[in-house]
Amino acid sequence: MNRIGADIFVESLIREGVEYIFGIPGAVIIPLFDKLYDSPIKIILTRHEQGAGHAADGYARARNIAGDASIQMNIQELATAVQYNLPVKVAILNNGCLGMVRQWQELFYQKRYAGTLFQHNPDFVAVARGYGAEGIRVTKKDEVRPAIEQAINTPKPVFMDFVIDREEKVFPMVPAGNATNKMIGGMA
Repeated sequence: MNRIGADIFVESLIREGVEYIFGIPGAVIIPLFDKLYDSPIKIILTRHEQGAGHAADGYARARNIAGDASIQMNIQELATAVQYNLPVKVAILNNGCLGMVRQWQELFYQKRYAGTLFQHNPDFVAVARGYGAEGIRVTKKDEVRPAIEQAINTPKPVFMDFVIDREEKVFPMVPAGNATNKMIGGMA
């Protein structure tokens, strides 16, 4: 039998105990997907390349921290996490705006806000539940630890919606046109 690299790759994955592989098929990797199809390894096809990375991280019980604007750029991947029952834990820092852009507008553009303040943010707990995941909202400091413990102990995907002050800043940061030795510090 004429073996190819895909044979060796799949054999190595099996030997290492890999149960799942995440990705999307493309012309270059079709031979690998052909070999995976006939193996005990389950193939999880995501909706795009970024989703494969997020799903693999979630399967490894990685935690994702995202802003309320950021999570909306790939929120559809929650469908993949639910479909394959991946234990993805997402902490959403929800300040109702494009936080870093708003911060720049405040610090460097005399608070001339343009397109950064959300008037109609989704209810992330309802969105999570709509997908079949768990949703937890945190609005007080004493709710943080119980929410994280609940998320970790929940075997399915979880969105934790941490509602924070719109004026909360992210430091350190480097102003435009400056080097890292001109970093701005501050209370985080």
